Amino acid sequence: MELAAAVLHAVLGEVIKVVAREAQCALGFKREFEEMEKMLRRAVKLHADKVNLKHKDQVAQMTLIQRREVVYEAEDILIDCLIRYDHRMHRYLLRIIAPNFLRQTSKKLREINNQLKELMEFLIKLPLPDNKTQTKHEEAIVMSQNCSVDVPIGLDNDLVKIKGWISGKNKQLQRIAILGMGGLGKTRIAQEIYSDREVYEKFDVIIWVTVSQNFNEYRILEHMLKKLGETGSADGSDFMRKIKQKLENKTCLVVFDDLWSIDEITWWTDLCAVLASTVSGRSSCIIATTRFKGVADIVADTPDSIHQPKTLNADNSWELFSRFAFPSSEGNRLKSQFEKIGKEIVKKCGGLPLAIKAIAPLMSSKTTIAEWTAVQESYHNSLIEGKDDKVMTSLKWSYYELPALLKQCLLCFSVYPEDFEIRAEQLIHWWIAEGLVQQRNSKSAFEVGYECLLGLTSRCLVQVVEGRGFDGRVSSCKLHDIVRDLIIQIAEEEGFCRFNQKQGTQVWNKDSYWLAFNYEKDEKEKDEKVLGNNSKLRALLLKVKSPVDRIFGSSLPSLRMLDISGSNLDKKDVKNLLDWIGALKRLASLNLSGVEGLEDLPCSISGLLNLQILNLSGCTKLKKIHKSITQLKKLIVLKVGGCSSLEYLPRGLERLSNLQELTGFKVANQTNTKGCELTELRNLTNLRVLRIVISDEAVKVSERELNEILSELKELKILTINATECKREDVWKMVDSLTPPPSLVELYLYNYNGKKLPKWICPSKLYKLQYLSIENGDIVNMNPGAENVSSNCKWNVLEGLCLKQLPRLAVEWEDLKKVMPGLRYMEVSNCPNLANKNFPCSVEETGVWRE
Repeated sequence: MELAAAVLHAVLGEVIKVVAREAQCALGFKREFEEMEKMLRRAVKLHADKVNLKHKDQVAQMTLIQRREVVYEAEDILIDCLIRYDHRMHRYLLRIIAPNFLRQTSKKLREINNQLKELMEFLIKLPLPDNKTQTKHEEAIVMSQNCSVDVPIGLDNDLVKIKGWISGKNKQLQRIAILGMGGLGKTRIAQEIYSDREVYEKFDVIIWVTVSQNFNEYRILEHMLKKLGETGSADGSDFMRKIKQKLENKTCLVVFDDLWSIDEITWWTDLCAVLASTVSGRSSCIIATTRFKGVADIVADTPDSIHQPKTLNADNSWELFSRFAFPSSEGNRLKSQFEKIGKEIVKKCGGLPLAIKAIAPLMSSKTTIAEWTAVQESYHNSLIEGKDDKVMTSLKWSYYELPALLKQCLLCFSVYPEDFEIRAEQLIHWWIAEGLVQQRNSKSAFEVGYECLLGLTSRCLVQVVEGRGFDGRVSSCKLHDIVRDLIIQIAEEEGFCRFNQKQGTQVWNKDSYWLAFNYEKDEKEKDEKVLGNNSKLRALLLKVKSPVDRIFGSSLPSLRMLDISGSNLDKKDVKNLLDWIGALKRLASLNLSGVEGLEDLPCSISGLLNLQILNLSGCTKLKKIHKSITQLKKLIVLKVGGCSSLEYLPRGLERLSNLQELTGFKVANQTNTKGCELTELRNLTNLRVLRIVISDEAVKVSERELNEILSELKELKILTINATECKREDVWKMVDSLTPPPSLVELYLYNYNGKKLPKWICPSKLYKLQYLSIENGDIVNMNPGAENVSSNCKWNVLEGLCLKQLPRLAVEWEDLKKVMPGLRYMEVSNCPNLANKNFPCSVEETGVWRE
C-alpha cells in the first residue's frame, strides 16, 4: 500500500519553505500552511510505521490510494503560491494578488487540511505490522556492492560446451539455442560468449539484438542494419538486401536475446540464408536465448544444438549469495555467523541465479540473527502460500524492503517498454520534476538521483547497460523482464497507470499519473485526441513519429515532466506544440532535445514559471532563444549542446541565479549586443556543471577578467571546454588564462591546439581532480605550462584518464604513473606516438586499462 511516501516528504519540505518565508510567501494563508505542516509531519511518521505493501487488506489499500490524491493537490497549491510569490514583482503579474485566487486558494486549503486530518485518523487505526515478519526498515539508499559479478559462477561447463559447438563442424551456418525458464541465467551465458576474446576473433562482425515479447521481424532487421552502420527504407522492404550486402564475404555472430516467437518463418529462413556462408574455412553463427521449446526447435539446426542450462548447485548458489550478502571487509566473520540461516534461504531459491541475486543484497543490511531469521521464515511462508514462484518471491521481498523513495523511483520504470534501454539522465530529471529527489545538504538533486539509481542497481533490481569507466556511474539501464512484470503489477495496483497485462504494454486511462507511448509505423491510432483532459497526469513521455496534433487541446494542469526528445516534428507542429506547452504552468522538466523542426524558442516559454530543467540539446536548426528565458528563476538545468545553428544565448543569463548546469554555452562575439557575455558567468555562483564552446567569433576578454570569471564559481565540479570551432591562436589561448576553482572533480578538454596543457591544469591548482579527459588536440606532452611533469607535484587523487585523438602526444607510461600514482582507469585511442612508450593497453585502437 504505497502512499507515495516520498511525495509526502517532498510536500512537507515545500510547506516548511512556505512557513519559513512567513506571510509574504504564504499570501495570507500562514495559519493553514502551519496546520498542514503539523499534519504532514505526523502522516510521514505514521506512514513509515504502519504502511507496507505486504499488508493484504484491500480496503485499506484502496483507501490509501484515494487519499494520495490529497497529497498531490496540496503540492499543486504550494507550487501555485510559491510561483506567485517568486514572480509577483514582474510586470506581467499583479503586485496585489487577485481576490478570486485568494478565495479559491483559501477554500481549497481548508478542504485539503480536512482531508489530511481524515488521513491521519485512518493511519492511526491501521494495525502495526506483525513483529515476527517486520524487519528493520533501512533508509540507506546506496549499497557498496555492485550487482554485476565480474567472474561468472557455475557457468564453466555451459561456456565450454557452446564454445565447442562454435568451433566444431564446419557448417555454412551454426545455429544454437539456449533454452530455459526466466531467471535461469540464459542471457548471462550469451553475454559471456559474446564478449569472449576467442569467440570474437572467429568472426568479422558481431551483433547483439535484444528481442523481447513485442518485437517484430522488421524491428529486428532494422536494428541489425543500424549495427552494421546502415539505414533502410521506411517500409523495411530493403532491409534483408542491405544486410546481405554489408555481410558479403564476412562471417558474423548474431545473438538474439529473449526470442519469444518466430511467427513468420519466411523471414527467419531468408535471414539464415543471408548468413549462411563460409569465408576461409570459417562460418557464421546464430545464438538465441528463449524460454519456449518451440522457438528453440526452429532456431537450432539440430536437437543437439539446444543447450538447457541447469540450476546452480548448492556450493555455487552459496558462493553467488555470499558475494552480495557479505560484501564488506567483515564479510567472512558475518558469513560464518549467518551461514546456517543463509543456506536455508539459498535452498529456497532453487538454484535460480536471479532469485539469489534478488534476495542476497537485501540481507547485506541485516546485522542480527533475529533479522535473518525473520526474513527466512517470512520468505518460506511466501513460498508455502504458492502464489508466486521462487524468483517472484525473491523480487517481492527485495521490493518490500526498499526505502519508500526507492520504491517510488523503481515504479517509474513501469512505463518503459520491455527491454528498453533507459537513459539515466531522463529518469533523474523525471524524479526531480516530481519532487522525489531534492538537494540534500551539499549534494545536488542530480547527485542524490544517481545515488538512488545506484541503490536500485546494487540491489539487482535494475540492470546496468552502460556505465562510465572510471567510476561506474550509470549512463543507461534496463529491467529484467521478470522484474518489469512485478513493477507493472504494483504500479497498476497503486493506481499510477494501467497496463494490458497480456501484452505487457501501457494503456491510456483518464486516471493515469504517468504515460509513455510510441506512435510506431505499424500502429494505427484512431482517436482524434489521445489524451483528452486529465487533471492527474504528472509525467508524459512521447516518441512521436506521426503528427502530434492529437494531443493539442488536452488540458493537463498537473503535468510536471514532458519529454518529446528525438521527435520528427516539422516547423508547424513545433509551433503548435510550443503554444500548447505554454499553458503547462506547473511543468518542471521539459525535454525537446533532438526535435528536428525547432528553430526558435519563443517568448511563451516565460510562462513556465515552475520550470527547473530545460533540455534543447541536439536541436541543430535552433537559431534563437527568446530573451524571456532569463525570467525562469527556478531553472537549474539549461542544455543547448549540439545546437550548431545557435550563435549565442540571450544576454541577462546571469539572472538565473539557481542554475546548476549550463551545457553548450557559446562565448558571444564582441559586436553582438544581444548575446550573453562570458563575464556573466561569474554571477552564476550555484553552477556545478559548465560546458563551454569557444569559436573564432568569441569576444576578446582581458586576462584579469578571465582569471576572475571561473574562480568565482566555488561550487563548480565538472568543466568542459570545447574549442572545436576555434582556429585563431589569440582566441584559443584564452583557455590558458582561465582560472577554474580548485573544487573541480572532472575536467574535459576538446580540440585544444596548444603544445602543452594550459598552465592551470596542474596538481597544485586542481588538487581535487579525479578525472581528466583530453581529446582531439596538438599537445606534445602532459606538461602544463606552469609545472613540469618531473616535479614533485603529483595528482594524488586523480583516478581516471582519457587520451584520444592526440597524434603528437609522446609520454612514457612510467613517467605518467609517477605523477598519477592513484590512477586506476585509463582509456587511450588514436595516439600513435605512444606505441613504444610501454603503455599497458592499445594506444592506436581503443584501449582500456584498469588496475
